[in-house]
Amino acid sequence: MGPLGMEQRSRILTLDSNVMIAALKEDEPHSDHCAEILEKVPDLFVLSEPSVIYQEVCGTLARKAGADEEKEANTPFAGENAKNL
Repeated sequence: MGPLGMEQRSRILTLDSNVMIAALKEDEPHSDHCAEILEKVPDLFVLSEPSVIYQEVCGTLARKAGADEEKEANTPFAGENAKNL
C-alpha cells in the first residue's frame, strides 16, 4: 500500500531479450544483475513486451544452452508460437 492507504501502481517496464537471456544463462557477465532486475518485476513492474521477445529468448536458449533449457524456460505467457520452436 502506498501513502494514505492507496494501492501503489506498478510501473510499466519493457526489457530487451538480452536481459532475460543473461538472467537465465549463468555464464553471462551480467547474469546476477539481470536476475535481480527480473526478480523485482512481480512486485514493482508490469512487463510490456512484444510477443517476439519470448520467442527470441527461447530460441537463443535452444541454440546456446540446448533444447532442454529452452523448454524449461518456456512459459505460458510466451504464446503459442514459442511452444513450436
